[in-house]
Amino acid sequence: MKKLFILLAFITVVATVNAQSPSAKLWKSSNGYTNDTLTNSETAYYTVSELSSYNQSLTFGILCTQLTGTSAGTVILQSSIDNTNWTTVNQTNNTSLVVSTNDTLTITSTAYNTWTLATTPKTYYRLKVGQTGTSTTKYPCYVLIKKY
Repeated sequence: MKKLFILLAFITVVATVNAQSPSAKLWKSSNGYTNDTLTNSETAYYTVSELSSYNQSLTFGILCTQLTGTSAGTVILQSSIDNTNWTTVNQTNNTSLVVSTNDTLTITSTAYNTWTLATTPKTYYRLKVGQTGTSTTKYPCYVLIKKY
């Protein structure tokens, strides 16, 4: 009887204890993360530099909304180990990259894309937003980091 009681108590504890969930951090650019409106031929960078572990996932999301003129340009994901030398991250050179549309987002009047890395082997990641032409476009960027 004692063994049955211990077994039932163990099953109850195992069934009611939740597994530890990963911690997550979300940034939104309009909360001071970086400028989120570009005018004419400007370039903006949304940089994440708090990555210290390979065991993290990283998601960038950006929504390009034309305010005036005709929006044009591109948005790409880049990575660096020293915050000086940057390389473009794409599905060819990083198989853990998952994108919602394309490796490179072409800016139009309304364009959206997400870039998700299952692992983050480098210390720095950023979105490079390069606007061309004569327009004003809003670019709020969201960054989600999950640590496992």
